[in-house]
Amino acid sequence: MAATPNEPTDDEILARYRDGDRGAFDELVRLHRPAVVQMVRRYVKNAADAEDVTQQSFVRAYEHLATFRGEASIRSWLFRISIHSALSFLRGQPREEGMEVDDIAAFTSSLDTSKLVASEVWAQVAALIAVLPAKQRLVLELRLFHELSFAEVAAIADCTEEAARGNYHLAVKKLKDKLPSGRR
Repeated sequence: MAATPNEPTDDEILARYRDGDRGAFDELVRLHRPAVVQMVRRYVKNAADAEDVTQQSFVRAYEHLATFRGEASIRSWLFRISIHSALSFLRGQPREEGMEVDDIAAFTSSLDTSKLVASEVWAQVAALIAVLPAKQRLVLELRLFHELSFAEVAAIADCTEEAARGNYHLAVKKLKDKLPSGRR
């Protein structure tokens, strides 16, 4: 996340943390929590569970911040921890189907159509995304829903940038191939 003129950068905050300022971590949480919650909600549909997973993710990040090597951005590193936390949480949980209100609104707006039509299209797309191979699903969601660069996606998905691009394009092709021709 880019710092505004009055806010320190992630690197400056990290340097303060490494110099012994434990309150610097609170700043990282404040800066990145909204994006982490949004990302976790893509996996954990229940708002209360998403808050718990987000909190757990930041606890894990705090426990390992001293060993952060800086090979990826703090944001990418936090997303990776959060995705792993969300997936761990989901193991053993009954699978929920359904749409988030934000998803319906975004589809309604992007399709310039009614909520009912958008809901139907989103249900089809969501079902297709859900059956993609795990790596393709992760890459697609990070690119589309979180608008991350392929470099950031690669860092989170633990692959090369080229592999991230390849997985993304394969996922998009699979979705296009499976969507009814009137919906493409």
